[in-house]
Amino acid sequence: MSRFGKVAKENQKAGCPQMENREKVAIEDIITDYPEGITITGVGFITLEDDVAVFNFAEDEGVFFFGGKVLTDLAKSWLNEIGEGDVKLMNEELKKDGGCQLKLSRKKNKKNQFYTAYEVVEG
Repeated sequence: MSRFGKVAKENQKAGCPQMENREKVAIEDIITDYPEGITITGVGFITLEDDVAVFNFAEDEGVFFFGGKVLTDLAKSWLNEIGEGDVKLMNEELKKDGGCQLKLSRKKNKKNQFYTAYEVVEG
């Protein structure tokens, strides 16, 4: 295999560990299927035009979903809370704490655009 083929093969798995061997699910489906909320158990980041958070949740470990701006900002604040900017450490701490229970919903902003909002669910 050429060196270009090797680089292509290494980059073939673009994404983050939270996406590996999982199917993508839409936030709208999560809102419908889990009206009482979900327990976030893992977070990763991919870079498109900006960083986008990728989430896993306990209720279905076989899937992942992309967070919009609100959820990505939440994930970044969790990362800042760790203080070291270490995604692996953040996920270890998140699991140690039993995850974070959130109820997701769709709302409209002032420009009449939909976004995903969340409410913390106390368990």
